[in-house]
Amino acid sequence: MNESVRQAARALALSIAQSGEFIALRLAEDALDRDGETALLLDQCQALKAEGREEEAAQVLARVRATQAYRRAAQARETYRALMREVNAVLSGVLSPDAAPAPCGGCGGCAGCAGCKGSAPADT
Repeated sequence: MNESVRQAARALALSIAQSGEFIALRLAEDALDRDGETALLLDQCQALKAEGREEEAAQVLARVRATQAYRRAAQARETYRALMREVNAVLSGVLSPDAAPAPCGGCGGCAGCAGCKGSAPADT
């Protein structure tokens, strides 16, 4: 890799790491990891899955998703993903200035995506 490209990539990575979106994501994930209720529910969910009790595991997973720690982490993840979509759009625009932006759905699917306009909730 060209050294100037490597340096630019490092600078971009440092800028992203210092962004509010990235910092909020790390803090929310740390809080999620430390949340006792969520940890117990996740352990229970994994045990149920290992026993082949998928329906019960899905019910427990729904309880996980309802916890405040999980909701905060999911929101922080989505905010960070929105930042990364913007970064990628800028890169694409510079590298392919003649390419028209993809219409909503042009990314190959919306599973886990907030949509091109950020209107759909992510399910992580």
